[in-house]
This record gives sequence, C-alpha cells and structure tokens, in this order.
Amino acid sequence: MNAVSGSINESSARAYEGASRRVWLPELAYEALPYCYILIGFSALFTSLYISEWYWIVPHCILLAAASLHAGASILVKRQRARSGDGEFATST
Repeated sequence: MNAVSGSINESSARAYEGASRRVWLPELAYEALPYCYILIGFSALFTSLYISEWYWIVPHCILLAAASLHAGASILVKRQRARSGDGEFATST
C-alpha cells in the first residue's frame, strides 16, 4: 500500500511540476500580447454592432470584448507599474 501511495505522490508531483512551468515567449510576442488582446476586444465589440442576422452571438461577442479589453488593459497597467517601481510590484530595499 505504501508503494501505491508513493507512486501517486510522485505522479502528482510531476503533474504539478509540469503545470507550474513558465512559458517563455520571444520578446516581440511578449510585448505585443496586451495590444493583441485590445485589438481582439475592439474587433469583437465592433462585430457585435454590425451583426444583423445572428442575434444569439451578440452576447458572446460582447463578453469576449469585455474580457479581452480587461485583460489587455490589466497587463499594460501591471507592466507599467512593474517597470516604474510603483505599486504592487515595488521592491523595498
């Protein structure tokens, strides 16, 4: 029984290790990511304004627009605060 619980712990540790790995993006993709979110948000918002036939998709477009705009703005604000040394990410010495 101890061997079984040991293998479960090892497999769960490996799964956690794989899930917590950082994703490294090229610098260009990393810097462009919030702007892509904002572009997707505005595109979804304007798409919802011009849909004439499929009314069921409008709430989905508005939800996508709100989520994308919020994600893009949040990332931009957090990066600006981290780079300026103010706010949540400031380090005190």
